[in-house]
Amino acid sequence: RISDSPPVFNTYINNGNTYLMAGTPTNGTRLGLSSAQQTEWTARCTNWKDNLYPKFSSSSLRTPAVIEAVHNFIRDFKVFAGPLLDIMAANPAANEDDEHTFNFIKRENRKKPERKTEAITEQCYGTIECIGGGIIKNSCRTSTDTKRPSLAEGADGVEVAYFIDKKKDTPPPTPGQPEEEESDLPPAPNDPQMTHQVFSKAKFLLECGPENKGKLLIIYHRWINTKYPKLAGPWSANYQATLIM
Repeated sequence: RISDSPPVFNTYINNGNTYLMAGTPTNGTRLGLSSAQQTEWTARCTNWKDNLYPKFSSSSLRTPAVIEAVHNFIRDFKVFAGPLLDIMAANPAANEDDEHTFNFIKRENRKKPERKTEAITEQCYGTIECIGGGIIKNSCRTSTDTKRPSLAEGADGVEVAYFIDKKKDTPPPTPGQPEEEESDLPPAPNDPQMTHQVFSKAKFLLECGPENKGKLLIIYHRWINTKYPKLAGPWSANYQATLIM
């Protein structure tokens, strides 16, 4: 709201002081400032106008010490004036002339932050490649982008749900005990045994660990906006690969 540029600041502090003191009662009083706050603005403005800015404006007087003093003054004034601008901006009596003079936005005029309400509908199409060491290269794209991996509109990442089938390490059943029936269907993405991770790019590496060599990986992908995870897109079909070293 207050510029760091000395010439722009010069216009701001002087116009602001003139405007604050105008009217009966003064504009400053109308906008909720105390007489002490208005007097302090005037005192700072006078010091700037009579002492600092004339030296800064003169090529023969503008020394490094003067330049430093000018920037320190602007910094301190912003600390002083910031709360006053908040008071004036919150005042119901504030109008467009006030906003223009002091470069603030009246609270009821401020744009409310947009809240995303629409779910991602774009399907995520993924490909996977085993590159050794228990690492899987993932590339995801949209239905319209067939040349390179890319995030879908509204998404800031890819969520994966994966499962490493450990049947290979399961000991044989105890003699005389019936074998447990196991389904050939892969677990669904939201099955409790699935592991979930989120990646910020459409092309990424998933580390499954070298200890899982020879085991079957089952993985799903979907687009996600991490600020609104409940609005994530639909899960892809499952992809399967045997982990290699």
